[in-house]
Amino acid sequence: MIATMQAGVAVADVATKGDIAELRAQIRALELRMEAKLEALKADILERVFAMILGALVVNIVAIFGAMFGAAKLLGH
Repeated sequence: MIATMQAGVAVADVATKGDIAELRAQIRALELRMEAKLEALKADILERVFAMILGALVVNIVAIFGAMFGAAKLLGH
């Protein structure tokens, strides 16, 4: 009976506890790499958003000054 079971196990693909532990370690390493990539992406997106906000603010300030000088010129000051 034991010999039959050993022969069946030798032929079949059976995952051992060591295989499962190795797979878990690989998955954890992959998870850590993905987290690092996501953090880098989040920082890049945040930087771009701030740059766009700052650019829009500068454009609005220039437009306000243009409107003020235009109105002053129309009023003759």
